[in-house]
Amino acid sequence: DTPSGVDYAPLGHMPNFVQNDPPKKENFDEDTFTIKDGDGSKDVKVQGGLYQANYKLKDGAPPYTHLEIMTNYVHALEKLGARIVYQPDSHDDLDAQLDKNGQTVWLKVSLWDNIITLHVIEEKAFMASIKPPQASAMKTALDKDGHVALNINFDFDKATLRPDAAPIITQVVALLKDNPDLKLSIQ
Repeated sequence: DTPSGVDYAPLGHMPNFVQNDPPKKENFDEDTFTIKDGDGSKDVKVQGGLYQANYKLKDGAPPYTHLEIMTNYVHALEKLGARIVYQPDSHDDLDAQLDKNGQTVWLKVSLWDNIITLHVIEEKAFMASIKPPQASAMKTALDKDGHVALNINFDFDKATLRPDAAPIITQVVALLKDNPDLKLSIQ
């Protein structure tokens, strides 16, 4: 069927199947996909936006064979321009890769006892939610409390700053430049 409701667009779902629960959607997560590797296969971990849905066969609807379901999904994915990267002979799952407007999308379709599970990861880089404190926030804390706690990481048992310390040091430098009379003690 064509995508509708909470289906993953642009992929629809098998006729006579309905989602048993609302789909799981996460801004950033990780999932494992299988790809061909020579004569065998290997698992790869992919990070990005996650979509996961489970579809069950409607009560009283005639069942499909695994081959029929997987062949439908292969056809639908290939029609979208996806590349099937793994499909075992058991016809109970497949993994595919799709270019969606320049973004790599990974899809896994799995079958078990008339339940179809769809896992999708839209690849994207991690965007940190926790940002280093800004110079103005440090100044406010110093004026109010007389001190500010900053977590600046060093290499183990060394005086070498870790790369994640640079944004915090940059803000401390900005604080000192904006407030030339400020005297700091570092502990």
